[in-house]
Amino acid sequence: MADTPDLLLSENSPAAGLAADSGPNTAATDAKIEKDLAVVEEKMDLCNSMINPGEGLPQPSIQHDETVRAVIGFLEACAPRLVELISAD
Repeated sequence: MADTPDLLLSENSPAAGLAADSGPNTAATDAKIEKDLAVVEEKMDLCNSMINPGEGLPQPSIQHDETVRAVIGFLEACAPRLVELISAD
């Protein structure tokens, strides 16, 4: 997945030591994290709108709809890094 935020997926990223980082790269790292989180939020909204399309519209089959599976796969790939970021406070 080309649009997967590398920061959210990489355990060796600068954000891995975020709590202890107080150097000049903190602002750049924070900006990158905010950008990546915005992408994740956008994908979550997309996934929700795809799974719950509204009244009268057919729900897609998660097993057979490749697009839905790709969005869910993206979010699953981001999950471990999100947990790390949340617990790094």
